[in-house]
Amino acid sequence: MKKNYAWLQWMIALGYAAMLLGALDPMEGSVVILAGAALMALGTYIDPEERSRLRPRLYVLVLIALGIGSLWGLTYLGGVGGTSGRSMWWGTAILPYLAGWSWGTWAKGTPRWVSWAGALAGMFFIAIPFLAMRAGRAQFVAILVVVGVTGLVTVVGCVRRLWLDTHPPAAAVSVGTQSAAA
Repeated sequence: MKKNYAWLQWMIALGYAAMLLGALDPMEGSVVILAGAALMALGTYIDPEERSRLRPRLYVLVLIALGIGSLWGLTYLGGVGGTSGRSMWWGTAILPYLAGWSWGTWAKGTPRWVSWAGALAGMFFIAIPFLAMRAGRAQFVAILVVVGVTGLVTVVGCVRRLWLDTHPPAAAVSVGTQSAAA
């Protein structure tokens, strides 16, 4: 007997929405993004129909949790660069957060609406360095480059996911269709 797990689909969708909403301010929204990733992974774990998508969603959650833990830890210690006494290289500990968020918008099994919204958020990230430089705040060039590259990777990943969803690879075509075409 098939059960109705619609509430779990809503849980997963709410998790994705929180991840996208938190991206409007990735520093202050990190709590919202982490909660969204956890909600998405929990909903995927509970829903038997979504269970095949659990591994990438758990990886996204782990990456986001590691990166946000580093972000909060470094913030607690006074940040990086400048007068903090820590090199800017300590900021690389935050990269799993960016990678996990980006991957969460275009991983296999991601709903199309998430990839569309992720592509828009990626374009916003691409614009941030240009807006900062125009405002005369280009003193942290390395950070701006990382933000821009994260946006570019997100846009490319989302566009690729949307393309693959509508144009499956030739190897995915069934054998019966291939012999009919020949």
